[in-house]
Amino acid sequence: MKKWIALLICLLLPFGAFALEISEDEFYEWYDEMAYLVDEIGNRWIELPGSQQACDYLRAEFEANGFSKEDGTLIELPSYVPELDLTCTNLIAVKPAVNPDAPIITVCAHYDSQSPGARDNASGVAAMMFIMRKMAALPAFENTELRFVAFTAEEYFCTARNEPHIGSLDYCYALTEEEKARHIAVFNIDILVVDIWEELAFSLDNEVDLGTTVRLPVVGGVTVDSQLHLDIVF
Repeated sequence: MKKWIALLICLLLPFGAFALEISEDEFYEWYDEMAYLVDEIGNRWIELPGSQQACDYLRAEFEANGFSKEDGTLIELPSYVPELDLTCTNLIAVKPAVNPDAPIITVCAHYDSQSPGARDNASGVAAMMFIMRKMAALPAFENTELRFVAFTAEEYFCTARNEPHIGSLDYCYALTEEEKARHIAVFNIDILVVDIWEELAFSLDNEVDLGTTVRLPVVGGVTVDSQLHLDIVF
């Protein structure tokens, strides 16, 4: 993560040029949040307590960065799973633009998992939250609305609805025609880190120059380093 996940370059294009250098402390901000989701909360399967714990944690983080249900900038969108008689929650944080009709850019990641899920998808959630904090600290943009969405039920196939990914589908179904028309980009962050042996096999097959690797601790059985995965994934 030499820059704000490379994704941030795309996000900042409508807003002008910013300095994109990332510090070691900022890298560990992302890393530590991923580790918290994996090691402290654990498996976030929708039927397990970890799913609600993750939702509560992410809600608190959104609120700590200025998003609120009271002013409409934090929205809780339920996804109902009939065969389980279970309702889980998608969280939508909205950073309005100065212009109420401004184009919308959405950054999203699913927080549910089938295991402790460092790869899939604590890494993506932590990246989204990192970007959210950076953007929340800035003044409102003149002509770009930002949305940060933490989806649930991505890993579950809903047999009653005959649909997968029902959290993100419910978000799309809930959009008005006006909101759909204003959307210009959606950046879905899913699996930012991969197993070290998969990385090496990929690099050998594709003749990628791996450069110098700085090894970091292991999270949930997945090796993470500060350079190698960027060269592969991006």
